[in-house]
Amino acid sequence: MQPFNYDYNPGSPKGAGEGAEAPHNGYTILLVDDDDQVSNLAHASLAAQGYQVLAARDSDQALRLSDEHLGAIDLLITDQVMPPFMSGHELATCLRLLRPDLKVLYISGYGATDGVVDEVGDAFAGFLAKPFSPRNLVDKVAALIAAEDPEEFEAEEEEVEAEEE
Repeated sequence: MQPFNYDYNPGSPKGAGEGAEAPHNGYTILLVDDDDQVSNLAHASLAAQGYQVLAARDSDQALRLSDEHLGAIDLLITDQVMPPFMSGHELATCLRLLRPDLKVLYISGYGATDGVVDEVGDAFAGFLAKPFSPRNLVDKVAALIAAEDPEEFEAEEEEVEAEEE
């Protein structure tokens, strides 16, 4: 994994960190992961880009945060396999009952081909394998949030995956 750069901004010149305007002000992300290292890395990476990040350790806490948050939540980032309450897919299903436009990014140490995310069948859902770099996370999140229709996101996701290889 690459060393963490708190100043990473994909739309700015290298080294622009402090004083540079964060490009994603106004978007709120609900981040759910029981691994502190993953959660802290993701939180710091996204906050550095101007996202408001609501962090939860499990699905129960995520449901409470969603209930308490009065504004929109634009994206759910959730570990696909999370004990003890419910899976990431079950969490997304519950949250979408009240937030039907919620986009989802599943993260997992299991590969997308391991059947973990096969059940999703969701046009506005993406997958990112752990471990991931801050750059891969920020790029995937930006593509998913920016997508207006499923075909647009699928094209962006294929482009990001090609760059990762």
